Amino acid sequence: MDPLTITAGVASLTAICVQAAKALRDIRDKFHGANLTITAICTETTIISASLARIQSSILDSPDNLSDKLRQRPDLEATLDNALTECYLVFDVLQSEITKFTSKPSRFGIRAKSRYVWSETTMQDVLTHMRGLQSALALLLQLLAS
Repeated sequence: MDPLTITAGVASLTAICVQAAKALRDIRDKFHGANLTITAICTETTIISASLARIQSSILDSPDNLSDKLRQRPDLEATLDNALTECYLVFDVLQSEITKFTSKPSRFGIRAKSRYVWSETTMQDVLTHMRGLQSALALLLQLLAS
């Protein structure tokens, strides 16, 4: 995995994070006192986005240094690849839930609220995965810096 490919993947994920956070904030604002899960997912999405931006910055600052590290430590390359893949998977599930929830954006009535309650378990799972992902990204940042 070369630095350019990693940077492109991270940039794509960062854009996905920003879109998801905006959609979640819109949902939260429409519900006036939304469930804590939505707020927590917004927060985690923002933190993950910042971590991805930091990883991208680190790569762009010294791509040759990263290439050397990845050659010397194949486990680091696999870990980075796994973390980015997990990001895509988690945000795919999140985007799917957001799309289901906002399929009729003009009305947030009882039906929409009941769909939200029905997907609360999925959203809790997404939140749990996001928290683990954030921990993994923080460790990756430390490994890339060392």
